[in-house]
Amino acid sequence: LSEEYEICGVGITNQRETCICWDKLSGKPLHNAIVWHDTRTNELVDEYISKYGDKFAFAYRSGLPFSTYFSALKFVWLVRNVTEISKAISENRCMFGTMDSWIIYSILPEVRSSSEIYGRLRLKHFNLEGLELLEGIPIAGCLGDQQSALLGHKALRYNKY
Repeated sequence: LSEEYEICGVGITNQRETCICWDKLSGKPLHNAIVWHDTRTNELVDEYISKYGDKFAFAYRSGLPFSTYFSALKFVWLVRNVTEISKAISENRCMFGTMDSWIIYSILPEVRSSSEIYGRLRLKHFNLEGLELLEGIPIAGCLGDQQSALLGHKALRYNKY
């Protein structure tokens, strides 16, 4: 970048339901991420619907029916099927969240505005050559993929027709 530009902040956009577990001591993933459309939790969906009687049993709290899209079931699958994750939980070092929470480095973050300062970039331990100038820049936005696409296209007002 030229010296005439000043970076004020960066934003993060991602596929909201892609989930990952990581080690809170090292920051490294404990297993591959489970992407939003992964269906390996099909059996869990059936198990929970059978147990609670309805796929909408927790919708009043989460806004979501039991489905393979639901992050909580991805976490249950990871705990049941990945030994390293179970071990990290027993040692109180397992973190779980969507990709943006891993990047921002919080677990199941509190509900916050999409536009505020969450923290600052810490890239030194990732060994990313050429990105040193971003070290310490505020992370000042976080949107899901569809919402960020709307913002990128300047769709800032709702128009009924």
